[in-house]
Amino acid sequence: MVFRKYWCPCLLMLLLLCCVKLYAVSPDFLYNQRAFNKAEIMANAIINSNPQLVFSYDHNLKLGIYNYYLKDYDQAEKHFSKALKYASDSLNIAHANYWLGKTYLGLNRQDQAISCFNQVQKYHEKPSSDFLFIFGIALYNMEQYEDALSCFLNYQAQTKIDFQPKELPLFIAAAALGKKDYDLSRDIIIKEDLLDKPDFYPLADYVLALNYYLIGDKTGSLNLLRKIVADTLVSDISDNARLISGVIYSERGEISKAVNEFDAVIHSQDEQFKEYAYLSAGIVYYRLQQTLKATERFDSLLSRYPNSSMSDMAFFYKAKIQEQSRKWNTAQKEYRKFIATYPESPLAEQASINLGRLMWQDQNYLELVLFGEDFLRKYPKSQNRAELFYYLTKSCYYLKNYNKAEIYGEQFVREFASSDKVNEIYYLLGQTGIAKEKLSYARRYLSLIHSGDFYAYALKDIGDTYLNQDSFFMAINYYNLAERVSTDTLLDEIRFNRERAYFLQGQYESDGLMLKSYLQKYPNSSKAAKIQYQVGQYYLKQGDYREALHEFNRVYEYAPNQDLLPGLELDRAECYAYTGNINEAISIYLRMINDYPKSPLVHKAIFSLANLYDTSENYDNAIVFYSRLITEAPKAEENEKVYFNLANIYRKLNRFNESAGLLERFILAYPKSNRLEQAYLELADDYMDLGKFNSAEKKINEVLTKLAKSGQVYYKLATIHKIENRPSQAKINFINAYDFYLKEEKIELAAVSLLEAGKSTVIEKKYDEARELFTRCKNLTKDERIRIECERQLQAIAEKKD
Repeated sequence: MVFRKYWCPCLLMLLLLCCVKLYAVSPDFLYNQRAFNKAEIMANAIINSNPQLVFSYDHNLKLGIYNYYLKDYDQAEKHFSKALKYASDSLNIAHANYWLGKTYLGLNRQDQAISCFNQVQKYHEKPSSDFLFIFGIALYNMEQYEDALSCFLNYQAQTKIDFQPKELPLFIAAAALGKKDYDLSRDIIIKEDLLDKPDFYPLADYVLALNYYLIGDKTGSLNLLRKIVADTLVSDISDNARLISGVIYSERGEISKAVNEFDAVIHSQDEQFKEYAYLSAGIVYYRLQQTLKATERFDSLLSRYPNSSMSDMAFFYKAKIQEQSRKWNTAQKEYRKFIATYPESPLAEQASINLGRLMWQDQNYLELVLFGEDFLRKYPKSQNRAELFYYLTKSCYYLKNYNKAEIYGEQFVREFASSDKVNEIYYLLGQTGIAKEKLSYARRYLSLIHSGDFYAYALKDIGDTYLNQDSFFMAINYYNLAERVSTDTLLDEIRFNRERAYFLQGQYESDGLMLKSYLQKYPNSSKAAKIQYQVGQYYLKQGDYREALHEFNRVYEYAPNQDLLPGLELDRAECYAYTGNINEAISIYLRMINDYPKSPLVHKAIFSLANLYDTSENYDNAIVFYSRLITEAPKAEENEKVYFNLANIYRKLNRFNESAGLLERFILAYPKSNRLEQAYLELADDYMDLGKFNSAEKKINEVLTKLAKSGQVYYKLATIHKIENRPSQAKINFINAYDFYLKEEKIELAAVSLLEAGKSTVIEKKYDEARELFTRCKNLTKDERIRIECERQLQAIAEKKD
């Protein structure tokens, strides 16, 4: 009983003491014991019992810290952001930013981490040395190696060795490597004996291998990389080493070894570096021009890793493969697709300039102008601006958009005066001035060219501008200067233009004499045959066919090129035809047709030959060659005449069906011809000759419906009615013909129409009306025969009435 009496109160006291102990355990105590999960639960319990603590800086900061160590970075970010909101002084702001920055590092949001760490420095003049270490890591992750190295070195200087993370030397070496301070990077690794410390293997070896590679010691780098691959069980490090080894092998030309390294990464268990391996292998094969294998690697990367950061590079190289394979159209399509798919890619600008070069090569000037203007808007500071302005200037010039050519050319001159293409642009600006007849403008830019390939051309063109302004003396001076510096290809043109200036100055009586003089001065000119041909053409235009033929025959003395011969033969044949030597003309036409079947002049030869046969009444041969022209060249400009000439031959041969068929084809082939009315009228004549008066009338009515009305058409219709003995309709249309002939000021034809209208009225026995028509006709005409006929008709009417 005594024990029981005392045991119960002791047990109660022990329980109370335990309870006091339990409640005395704080979240900070649990945090210090690194029991972060329990610390978070305890802190939330305290907030639940004290809701006002939600707005407390301290509790939000602590909750953020607990979540941070639990790696629940999203919750940590929320609490640190709240703590920052409720921070009451600069120190609190700096502290909250410090933890928020660390959280962003955990979330791999490096730029936001750096922004927070910058705030720490803003609100805390001397942040802790630990801050420098964390800040350095963030900067390193963002590839700001110089600032990262500065942080690491400052941290090292401010802390004792015992308190420094053992990884610090490796961080310093890596940051120095990123900054390209290869000596410092290498010295740190060697000084700290990192290669011999197991904790740093293989990372230290890898950093040193990169160091050796970047300073050009590829053998030293490969030795370390081979060691890493042989000894390392961690796949991501060995895969990375294989990638660098593959790059070195490819640079040394050991392609099979390079591909083996990349393929080993591709077949690795670790996925981390496979996309790099596919890309690298594809690039190696691309450089070897093994396009199928390269495309296979790039396609594998794109299909297996569609969200890869290297997708744009794979796509870009696929376009380059098409370009390398000289598949220009496909390459352009691929580049366009790349630009649309990856507009923000660092390679987008290069893809665009490659596309522009292909357009230039393809002479796609119109699209190139639109593309180039868009490129300059997107990349106003591009290093390729000079090239684009060059393309734009020349493209606009070729498109005859001279205003834009001037704008882009002048911009090129302002920005890229030291370019090796500036003389070409000066020359092009001169050409635009000539094209726009701004000759002073042209001379201003042409005068800026003082040497190089365009110098002689510029001097010659300045001479041309003076020639066009009738400043013959100045023109001759510049032609003389151009002749001194000219190449052989330009000499003929310079000399010819100078002779032209002398001619315009009055030193020659005619073009023909000027051309002959040129040949006497420069008999070895490369243009001698062409100029001799021009001499013949001069006399041909003058109608002096015998002299023209003599000069044409002399062309053969200068060994004319093939381009000149078809025209020369055609003109020689014409001269023979005009001088009455028909057989020789026919012989030349036949030879030309056989020898130059693809010449654009062959149709003229066939037409001229058919005409000769036609005028010689050799209708069978005329039909053969007229028909050949219609069959072989249905759109030849001579064919409008051919249809009529051939129809006329058929009509002479009384082959009216064939004539009508041709004219029907003409009407279908040339619905807008100015000879359409003539075709209908001749077609009506053919049907009348065939006795098909209904068809003839139908065709004339088509003319009245489709074309403008005329006296000729109404006269033809009236004639049909007269032949069919339809006097009333004949009279009406003869009067219509009279009205239109008067409007057309064809008085005698109007008189004939009145005469025929009167005859039809007599048939109707309307004598008074007929007498009026004959009287009007008699008063209208000046043709004595028509007057006599009117008198005879009037006398006949008077006798009938008596």
